[in-house]
Amino acid sequence: EVLEPRVSIAGSRCNWTSAAGSREAHPVNCVDWPAAQAFCVWDGARLPTETEYEYISRIRTVSGYPSPRRYPWGDEHPVWMVSEYPRPIPCERAQFENCIGDDGALTRRVGSFSANGDLFDLVGNVSEWMADSADTYGFAPCWGPTPVTLLNPVCVTASTTRSLRGGSFLSSGRESVLPSSRDGRTPAAVEDTLGFRCVRSP
Repeated sequence: EVLEPRVSIAGSRCNWTSAAGSREAHPVNCVDWPAAQAFCVWDGARLPTETEYEYISRIRTVSGYPSPRRYPWGDEHPVWMVSEYPRPIPCERAQFENCIGDDGALTRRVGSFSANGDLFDLVGNVSEWMADSADTYGFAPCWGPTPVTLLNPVCVTASTTRSLRGGSFLSSGRESVLPSSRDGRTPAAVEDTLGFRCVRSP
């Protein structure tokens, strides 16, 4: 069953509303995996795979950026403000560690930070649902055993969790917004830290 994104969750801030609202420029959050996937399919697209996400964030050739790189913008760490709360200024590279949001939201408007090769907010703001099951690295059939010979596999197994990438406004520590960092939730999870983006194959 596909459900609309939540308008509210106790103690959380959801951006989506059934009619046009004040956060139209913010990422959609409070959406479970089936709804994210269904929206992407409706739009002629799909959820990205973990391999695609990591490639565009770390490896893809972008003028002025090294390849490979730690973060979408290069190897420079984002400012770590863990000792300063409430945050005195907005974050300068990604929305994480409870930095100041926009329009009464915990998130920032999409495109608030510089694009990385025409792509915005590859880390921070909301964690993004991936197409893959959240299986552990090193275990067959998706991520091992070494060497892995599959090219851009979509890891779909009997796992009860789906992968998340990118970290969110609530993520703490620089390592949480490394594109190589990953997490997982059950497909039915609905949180204000969870969102998605859609991709199209050429």
